[in-house]
Parts: sequence; structure tokens; C-alpha cells
Amino acid sequence: YDWGPQACTCRRPDCSVALDNDCGRWLEIWNLVFMQYDQAADGTRTPLPRPGVDTGMGLERMVAVLQQAPTNFDTDLFAPLMARIQALLGHDAAARAREIVAYRVIADHARAAAFLIADGVMPGNEGRPYVLRMIMRRAIRYGRRAGLERPFLHEVADAVVETMGEVYPELVERRALIRRTILAEEERFGQTLAAGLARLAETIAEVRRRGEQLIPGEAAFRLYDTFGFPLEMTRDVAREHGLQVDEAGFQAAMARQRERARAAAGTAAGEEVRAADLADLPPTAFTGYTRLTGRATVLAVVQDGRRVEAADEGAAVDVVLDRTPFYPEGGGQVGDRGRLQARGVEVVVEDTQRVGSVILHRGRVGRGTVRVGQRVRAAVDAVARRDTMRNHTATHLLHRALHEIVGEHARQAGSLVAPDRLRFDFTHLAALTPEERAAVERRVNEKILEALPVRARWLPYDEALARGAMALFGEKYGERVRMVEIAGYSRELCGGTHVPLTSDIGLFKIVAEGSAAAGIRRIEAVTGRGAHAYVERLEGQLREAAEALRVAPAEVPARVRRLLEQVRQLEQERGARPAADVERLLGAVREVEGVRVLTARVDGLGPDALRRVGDEVRARLGSGVIVLASVVNEKVAMVAMVTPDLVARGLQADALARHAAAVLGGSGGGRAELAQAGGRDVARVEAALQSVPDTVRAALAPAGR
Repeated sequence: YDWGPQACTCRRPDCSVALDNDCGRWLEIWNLVFMQYDQAADGTRTPLPRPGVDTGMGLERMVAVLQQAPTNFDTDLFAPLMARIQALLGHDAAARAREIVAYRVIADHARAAAFLIADGVMPGNEGRPYVLRMIMRRAIRYGRRAGLERPFLHEVADAVVETMGEVYPELVERRALIRRTILAEEERFGQTLAAGLARLAETIAEVRRRGEQLIPGEAAFRLYDTFGFPLEMTRDVAREHGLQVDEAGFQAAMARQRERARAAAGTAAGEEVRAADLADLPPTAFTGYTRLTGRATVLAVVQDGRRVEAADEGAAVDVVLDRTPFYPEGGGQVGDRGRLQARGVEVVVEDTQRVGSVILHRGRVGRGTVRVGQRVRAAVDAVARRDTMRNHTATHLLHRALHEIVGEHARQAGSLVAPDRLRFDFTHLAALTPEERAAVERRVNEKILEALPVRARWLPYDEALARGAMALFGEKYGERVRMVEIAGYSRELCGGTHVPLTSDIGLFKIVAEGSAAAGIRRIEAVTGRGAHAYVERLEGQLREAAEALRVAPAEVPARVRRLLEQVRQLEQERGARPAADVERLLGAVREVEGVRVLTARVDGLGPDALRRVGDEVRARLGSGVIVLASVVNEKVAMVAMVTPDLVARGLQADALARHAAAVLGGSGGGRAELAQAGGRDVARVEAALQSVPDTVRAALAPAGR
């Protein structure tokens, strides 16, 4: 589109769109890309099997032309967002013009964040979750630079919903989630932003002192690791100061940290080398969806990271078969365990892993010698596999139940499916309420009782999505995918193993729910045999509690509530004691070398209550020494106080506490005006208190001479 000669910025008399020199007069609103060849690195071109035309039309640019707006940000798509930012900043037109870059970044990023969150993305450290976190933090930094000290981005996102919610109803449906998610990220990043910017300023100053132009990658990584600064944000700040960032160094530092984390977790290093070592082997045929045993041929034996022809009894080995019923770890499901057996030979398989297209059976030679070319019987531990299948199908029911009860935003963010338990991470900002937790568990068990068929089928990826199958963020899928469907209730893309009927799960019990990371909640649960064992344990604990309380199990909650009420009343009574105790204690004050000294035993008070009594006595006494002791649960607590005028004369509360504690066989210490002590020799409490006057005399003796 031609904006006219007045918009020309190249100042060339022959200004033309054909010059392609980024002149402001010309606006590209549509282009066509004719895709015909695949060009290799050496320049050779191979015809594409399916040539096509990629058409790209800029909707916002079309709007800009129709509305004769100089930029996209001047159209009615962005005008409400820009107005909201201006209102938050309190800018006039001139101030807005000075900060126009910040306005545009905030408006663009607020809109992108709102749509990502509405689409189910939550802030994270990889993939789309990382992109979301990066654009929010970049906008927050621009806002802070423009003068917005308090959280603001969630309010701009509100304007996005108001502007575009009619066309995109998911924005309106998830408005509260969008607002909560952005506000939580603003508050979290706000805690480290100032300190991180200060550290970055120091780094920039140091780079300039050295006369360099490059911020070290290690420094950029520390900003990311310690202060949550995305690389893109550090790059922005560096560019504003005429500097660049050593991005290769940043990635190297990131890789080193990942390697340290992998080593700490015990992950096998050198897996890439092992994959290369096995590259000559054909893909392992997996038969474990329909059977748990089968005959197979040993194609390779790996011992100590090297391929060998044979391995003897006691050796730790990885065995590769031509076909196997053993499921390799993947998709959150742990690898199968079991046995490989031949005449006089047995390999105990402790884990199963996939390396490239090859499945490794990891374990130990239990007896005999395992050899390449040997025929073996592969047998999966059927009990463990069936327990795992119950847990895996339960995660699909759980995922769907969370959608229905917590909200569509509750998307899977990770899982572990093992024989004895399942762990399910999902995107959600707050802990589940007791009512939500109970409702989720109840819904899963309802679907178990309905005995719904569970079926898996392979079909094209696009068709699976069209059928409503849920794909997980961050997962990579091929053209054909495996869709697991729980009849009429759930469809997910999944390569794991499942029970044929939901009733095979038996029972589902949530045992824990907590935080896994920022914006990620974690549910831990058990099913089948594990769930029944869990219920039995709870029943046993309930019986023990009932016996201890001497009531029937059904009466335990009421009995506990009564006891708690009694405890509360006793605490209130104890809280009221200090006032009465003060009057009594003041009557026990005596003089030692002209100094008023109070020593007393006040049992039943903890250290805090004891200190409150001492504070009351000191306020009423004006000048003096106070040492109070209390016995609670066969332990002695003691507090010593000295008023400031007597500290000036040489009396020290910490010295008094140490001397008294020594009598109790304990220890003590603190400051000159206030100290605490403790001990276990309850029989020596009176002796400890009686030692205080002598300690006071000794401390005052030099002053008296």
C-alpha cells in the first residue's frame, strides 16, 4: 500500500516499491511464497514432493490501511490497550510519545500473554510456557522503566479481554485465570527485578571498564538463574547500552547446568554415544500392547558401556532383542521389569529404556551366560505391569475430571506412572480446596464404576485432533499418532499401556496435593491394590486414635474437636495469667547490694509467655534484675532481664543466664539486657534461682570497692 509521497523516508527522487529499501511510504500487506524446492546447504535444490503457495495476509496491516492509521498500534485493535497503559501511567500526550516503545511492547505482549493463557499455556521454563514467561517479564521490565512500580500488566490484559472477547469468547471464559496468572508472575518477578537490574548495571559497567562490547555468557546465565532474567531481556538492556550478549556462552552455561542436574539425578551420561553404537541395529518391535510374554532373539549385549558378545552371571547388562513385550520408559510411564530366560540362563530386567529406535532391557545376569544370537523367552512382571496400567488409565480420568471441576486451564504439565503410585502435575495457580479435591476423586471413581471401555487406535495426527483428542504441550508427534479413548469421556494422544475397562482400576484415592513449581500443582494418588492398602492403613490409624481417645471410630472427630476446644480454653486462661502473676511476683522482690532483685518459678509458661511476664514486671519495677524459671514437659525454661541503668553498673543478663543454666546442666545466653537459658534438671530449678543473688553481688563487688 502506498501511503503517499509525504510518508517517504528514503528521500530518493526515484522512490519506488521495487527498491525494497524499507522506505516508510510502502506497506506490505500481503505476500505470496511459491514453495517448489528444498535447498540443501551446498545450494543444490530438490523438488518438493508437494509444491504449494503460502499466502500471508497481515490482518492488522489491512486494518491500518482501512482506518488510515500510521501504525498497527494506532488502530482500534490496539487503541484501548494503549489508552489503558496511558491511564495507568498518568501520561499526557507528550510523555506518551516519549515512551512510545514501552507502550507498544506492553500492549503487544499483554495481548499475546492473554491469548496464550486462554489457550492453556502457563508460565514455565521450556517451550511455549517459556515464551509466555519471557514476554510477560519483558513487558514488566518496560513498564518499570516507564514508571510503573506496582503490578500493571494484568490490568492491560483486562483491556485485551474487553476489546477482543466478543470475537474470542475463550478470553471472557478464562478472564479470571488470565488475570490471576499474570498478576502472580508480576508479583514473583517484581521481587527480583530491581536486584537483577542492579546486577546487570554492575556487569555493564565492568564490561565498559575493560573496553569490551560483549556481556559474558556466564554473567547473562547468572541473571537468568538467580533473578529470572530471560536472555531476550538481557539482550534488550545490553542493546540499549550499545552492547551485545555472548549468547553462545549463555547456551554453554545452560548446558553445563543441565549436565550437572542430570548427573545429580543419576541420569546416564553418554547416551548419545550409546545410540550411535547401536545405530546398526534394526528398530525393536514392541509387542507389549497385547501380550506380556514372547520369544525373541538377542541382537546385542552391552556391558560397561561397550557391546560384547556375551556376559556372565553377575554382570550388569543392557540387552537388545529383535522384539519385546517390555514397555520402555516414556510418556511418564516407567519402564517394565521382568525376566529374560533361556535354558540355564536368566537375566533379571530391572528397567526398560528406549535409545533411538532400540529398546534396552537393563538388569543383571542372574545365572548362566547371555549371548548375542541366543533365543530367549521375554516375560514382563505381570503384576507390576497391571498395576501400572491401572495408574495410567487413572491419570486420563484424573486429567478429564480436573478439566470439569477445576477448569479447562488445568492441563497436564508432567506425570509419573509407576506400579505403586501415580503423580500428576497440572497447570493451576492455587491449592485445590477440600471440596474440589473430594469432587475430583469422586468423579474419577464414578467413571471407574461405570466400567467404560478403553480403546486405542492409530490415526493421522490432524484427524485425532479433529476428534477432540488432547495433545500435550511440549510433546512431539509424528504424522500418525495413538489415541487412547475412554468411551464418551476422554480422548488423549498417548503411547502408554492401559486397562481394557475403567472398572479394572478398582479404586482411586488421592493421597497428597501440593505445589510442584510456580503455577504447577501436583496430585499424588494410588489405585487398585495400592488404594486398598492405603485405605487399610487409614482404618488402622483411625482405630488406634479411637482406642487412645476411648471412643468408637465414628466418634473420633467429635472427640478431637472437644479436646481442641479444651486446649483453646486452657491457652486463653494461661494467656490471662501473666497479669495475675505480676502482682504476686512484685511482692517477692528483695534488695541485694541496693539493687532490687526478683527470682521466681512460674511453671506452665513457655519461653514467650515467660518473657511477657518479665516485661510486665520490668515495666512496673523500673530498675532491677529479674530471673524467672518455668517447667514445662520436664524441661526448664529461664529468662533473665537487667534494666539499662544496671547494665551501666556492670550487671549482664547473659552472664546471669549462663550461671543459672550451669546449675541446671544446661546452657544460656543473649544480650546484656535480655537473655534466655534452659536445662533438663528439674530438681535443680530452686538451686539455680537461689544462685542469682550471689551472681549479682559478685558482679557489683568491683563497683562497691
